[in-house]
Amino acid sequence: MLPFEDEVRSEVKANAQKEVAEARELLRQALEMLGSDGNGNLRVTSSPVPGIGDLTTLLALGLYAKACKQFRTIIMVGEAGFGSEVTVLTRALFETALALEFLLKELVVLRRDGAEVDIDASRPLTTGFRAQLYGARAALMAEKRLREWGERSELSASMDILGDQATITAQATAARNSVGEAWWKALKKGPAGLTVKDLAASLGVASYYVMVYGDQSEVAHAGDAFSHFDVADDESLGLLDLSPSPEGIGGRLHLASLVFLGCLTSVHNRLQFGQAVDSALDAFAARLGVPSK
Repeated sequence: MLPFEDEVRSEVKANAQKEVAEARELLRQALEMLGSDGNGNLRVTSSPVPGIGDLTTLLALGLYAKACKQFRTIIMVGEAGFGSEVTVLTRALFETALALEFLLKELVVLRRDGAEVDIDASRPLTTGFRAQLYGARAALMAEKRLREWGERSELSASMDILGDQATITAQATAARNSVGEAWWKALKKGPAGLTVKDLAASLGVASYYVMVYGDQSEVAHAGDAFSHFDVADDESLGLLDLSPSPEGIGGRLHLASLVFLGCLTSVHNRLQFGQAVDSALDAFAARLGVPSK
């Protein structure tokens, strides 16, 4: 253990009680949406939605499960007082939220630097095609890793870690044919062919990007070393900060809860889990300070 872990956990419990409770309740709501009985059994009862095929539904629920695990991790790390680590995990959760919204938003218009982007006019951005793009991006990145590893002789003995090479290559070829050359090229630049910033703006969540990708980027890219030591009054000794801290945990958990609520809302708005869920999410939005619809 690091110094003062138990003391900090107690302080977080006392000082961020409201935010911890809200986060835990929001996670329970997420599990209730899936019909979880608490023992690993689920009963998903969303209504059939025109334009939503099996692939889209599976991808959406897979991303939703990922978001639940990310948010649970954020709560655990936050309760322990590791605020910087919460920021990094919240950034990852935000990208999951973006993927869900891109996949499930009824109408998506892509913009780069504010200007509308039409990567391939012959392939409208239907929900089904966006699911194909998600799969194609995954296949493209798997092929990219295979190629990069193959270019380094010191990694040749470890290539099996990536999986069956023939399968990876075949899946990439199939995905490329599925989405077309224009989209295959665009996907090399990022999800949906855009930077995270442009995708967030296209989906109407630019303000969340600003909140998440400031402090979080510095932490994720090790630009925050000054936060982990201090200097003695006589400037003769560096004082390392090895302990977690209760400072700022409440605010960080609140931001993570807002992002996670976005995940729940994206899924419910398109898959429709019923009026009770609609009311519950509206209540959480009001409680967390998000305008209700």
